[in-house]
Amino acid sequence: MVAQLPLSIPMDDELTLDNFMKRGSLDVLMEEVASLTRGGSNSVYLWGSPSTGKSHLLQALCHHHGSDALYLPLQDLEGIPPEALLENHRALTLLAIDDVDRAIGTPWEEALFHCFNQRRDAGLPQIYAAAGAPATLESMLPDLRSRLGSLTIYQLPRFDDAEIEALLAFRAARRGITLAPDVLSYLLARAPRSVPAIMSLLEELDREGLARGRAITVPLIASLKLVSMDP
Repeated sequence: MVAQLPLSIPMDDELTLDNFMKRGSLDVLMEEVASLTRGGSNSVYLWGSPSTGKSHLLQALCHHHGSDALYLPLQDLEGIPPEALLENHRALTLLAIDDVDRAIGTPWEEALFHCFNQRRDAGLPQIYAAAGAPATLESMLPDLRSRLGSLTIYQLPRFDDAEIEALLAFRAARRGITLAPDVLSYLLARAPRSVPAIMSLLEELDREGLARGRAITVPLIASLKLVSMDP
């Protein structure tokens, strides 16, 4: 068992592998993810703009591995000594470092460099995510940037309009919500075309539908004024 960590790292319970929509452009990456769920020793680096699914995959893999995995979102750990969280990393079946670019200029750079080497030498998987590819992290400790660049690297592209529509339908179905074609068209014609906006809208629709005991219909959405009245 992994020793209890001195800091609790919250994760989103909805960010699971079952809730991750598999896009065609990510087929090869999903093979890597499947290997990691089976105990594979492969290590990867994910990069892309916000809301492309990087954090979702990192948290989903940690959910899958349970208490033997550790998710560290560096943007939320400013001022936390890395040793306090990485001391027992060799006992972890998976280490997931989000926002690794936030390590630049902090004690995390050197700590992650040594942690990386130790896990690599022990054949222990590790997964990193950032806004840019390793080669773009020019201010990072060169040795750490080099190590990250040695991993298998995947870019997660932005969602196009068709994928936004598919994501809304997919995540609605995962919540047990059926969105009729007219409802889907109504929402997509009026809602902002961004993943966070769509997920926030879906959360509100689910809450209102349950509270009112009604199916999600165009009149209900119009009455709630959750989206613009004009397309």
